[in-house]
Amino acid sequence: DEMTLFKSTADAQSIHIEDREHVVPLILRIMYGKMTSKLGADKKGGGQTRRSLVMRYLAGCTESELKIFIEMAFSQFKQYMPMSPKDINKTVLSTMDLKSITAPGKLHSVLNLFEVVRESFGGYMKD
Repeated sequence: DEMTLFKSTADAQSIHIEDREHVVPLILRIMYGKMTSKLGADKKGGGQTRRSLVMRYLAGCTESELKIFIEMAFSQFKQYMPMSPKDINKTVLSTMDLKSITAPGKLHSVLNLFEVVRESFGGYMKD
């Protein structure tokens, strides 16, 4: 896979410093798509292998770049990010629409991704 050869650290010089703010978000979009695609999922450990490759790539990103990835990965929950758990609970209960509820499998997938991101990068993020 080409992305394993492509270094994301600032000192790797794969991306010129002046181009980084424009190029990295595009690469992050590609990596997120690669991680969430079902291609190769039937192979043993295919999904976990892709996720590991993406996390390895993200390890070379800056905090602001990690934030871009996190916002992309959890975009459907963006409205809840600035809320306290108590406010989230109130909002969800008062606005719940059973016709447009998120499927349990999707929620499980999002929680798994959250756990991987938290384990991998929780110490790097300030807020």
